[in-house]
Amino acid sequence: MTKLLLILMVVGVWSGCGKDIKVWKEEYSKNKTKEEYQYYHHPETNRRIRDGWYNSYFPDGKYWEIGTYKDNERHGEWIYFTVWGGRERKGIWKDGKEWSGEFVRYYESGREQGVSGYVDGKPQGSWVLYDSEGYIRKKICYELGEEVNCPY
Repeated sequence: MTKLLLILMVVGVWSGCGKDIKVWKEEYSKNKTKEEYQYYHHPETNRRIRDGWYNSYFPDGKYWEIGTYKDNERHGEWIYFTVWGGRERKGIWKDGKEWSGEFVRYYESGREQGVSGYVDGKPQGSWVLYDSEGYIRKKICYELGEEVNCPY
């Protein structure tokens, strides 16, 4: 009986705990992918639930967004790109909330435009804004979502 239970547990973990993960692909036109992602069908509603990697593309085929979903919510690192192919911003999503962790925005040149932090979707810590040459333009500090005087 113990061996049977162990085998069932291993099979459950190996198979994603009952989730039958598939890949969805939407196209602008034939052979021009708009977005593609992993999903499973909700057991009660049969709705498509995003779960796993996610990629979206501009019409010319270049990346627009790269990230992951967990039970239909953005989760983990997401990278956003500009139409010319450069990295526009990146940030961390947690439990569907944007920017838990570090958020970085970039100029077209690839230089950092700003660095900020969020905790559960609220501004936190030091935010630094740069000009296009890389010099600090402004520093703002936040504590629990409220702007405070910077200690430096």
